Amino acid sequence: MKPRLFTLFGVEVWSFPFFLLCGYLGGGMLAVHRAPREGIDPLDVVGLAFWTLLLGLLGARLGWVLLFLEYYRAHPGLILEFQDGGLSFYGGLLVGLATIWGYSRLRGFPFHRMIDLAAVSTAFGLSVGSVGLLLSGSCYGQPCPPTSPFIFFAISFPPASLGRVGDPLYPTQPLLIAGNAVIFLYLRIAVEPKRHFEGEIFTTFLSAYTFLRFFVGWIEGGPQGRIGPLSDTQIVSLLFFLLARGWAARLRSRGTRTPWGNLPI
Repeated sequence: MKPRLFTLFGVEVWSFPFFLLCGYLGGGMLAVHRAPREGIDPLDVVGLAFWTLLLGLLGARLGWVLLFLEYYRAHPGLILEFQDGGLSFYGGLLVGLATIWGYSRLRGFPFHRMIDLAAVSTAFGLSVGSVGLLLSGSCYGQPCPPTSPFIFFAISFPPASLGRVGDPLYPTQPLLIAGNAVIFLYLRIAVEPKRHFEGEIFTTFLSAYTFLRFFVGWIEGGPQGRIGPLSDTQIVSLLFFLLARGWAARLRSRGTRTPWGNLPI
């Protein structure tokens, strides 16, 4: 594992923020490329990408700090240290949705069409960004028993990483990389060309991602709180899954159908 990738002009480049940025830029370029098919001005995508990056990062960090509030009360100087990870996707999602809604009101583009556009790019970015989790050792798994079928894919982290050192661990990061890649391909190949209403791609993405995070939560390690058998991440994922399904049902009943028909991939 390689928490620090390289040094550029005397500045250490950390793997997690590097791959997070690569995923965001790649997803942003994909959204700009696809925007005309959605009837959206690519310049609106560029402007929105800037604000969602800035505000979304703050929301993701705020969500993480709130999740471990007691720790950060004792160590307030660590609140702004991003290099080791410590971002909540759901915190960034809420702020990102609010940003898109506000920007859509300002610029006059359809909100649900834009979040459909963003969903595909987000799945791509999450897959690429999870490579940084693997290299840094963040979001590591629980110790993997020798009898587990996952033992052949278990990961052992070296002392320099953020993961638990020495023990073979469940491969949570590779599961996130592969799972988000599958979600990205599913949205592009199966959902996007045959969608029935605006917002279907986004709600499908959110449903699939929350299911993935709920599953990975069973084998994820780290200092998470628990309510009964479920971790904090699993409980939040379950709530967002229910939100996604309810949102999809409401949009379907409203009949916000795509006026442009089936679009090519």
